[in-house]
Amino acid sequence: MGFGDLGANVHVWRVCLSSIPSSAFASFLSEEERARAGRFRITADRDRFAASHGWLRTVISWYVGIAPSRIAIRTEHGKPRLADSSLTFSLAHSGDFALIAVAEGREIGVDVECEREIGEADEIARLICGHAERRAVERDANRHVALLRCWVRKEAFAKAVGLGLGEYLRNVPLCTRTAILSKSLQVGEWFVHDISLGPSLYGAVATEGRVARIWLFRSELVAS
Repeated sequence: MGFGDLGANVHVWRVCLSSIPSSAFASFLSEEERARAGRFRITADRDRFAASHGWLRTVISWYVGIAPSRIAIRTEHGKPRLADSSLTFSLAHSGDFALIAVAEGREIGVDVECEREIGEADEIARLICGHAERRAVERDANRHVALLRCWVRKEAFAKAVGLGLGEYLRNVPLCTRTAILSKSLQVGEWFVHDISLGPSLYGAVATEGRVARIWLFRSELVAS
């Protein structure tokens, strides 16, 4: 399978991590990835880590034409990079689902969250939201959904920019009352887009510069 030149487009893949056994990806992972997977004490968490990184390698292989196990991923300034390609990518997972975003020659970040009640919601809101954003979230009829949407936007933006969640992000207005009603936002040279994933799933992708189109793909194919 090949997808050719991405150009100004972004591709986002939604994958189900429980659709095939995580052992199917065992030969794809690097020694470091296998070691990281082995540090999870809970089997389900270990399997999801292995499956999400196996899927990441599988998707990347479709674009660069290299076997998943031979793809060299390094860390540069806290962000994963391909050693010999201008293809950029970002991975996020929540529960049994993962999102993998790929682009060409631009920074990118993605995040996904399954719908749930959020413990310590006020503390999380104080961590990532400015005053206007907190007021907007608190006044929303579906407060926990508004906070999840805010969280995925901030997380995707942080991944794209290469920063951790913290004080800086409180000053990036992605979740004001007006912003919550929008599905696409611009912050300087960065763009943040909501992704429609279906019931009970919330996602966002952040890109460096404006993109022509964001394509969403769903895949439960057995990796080979």
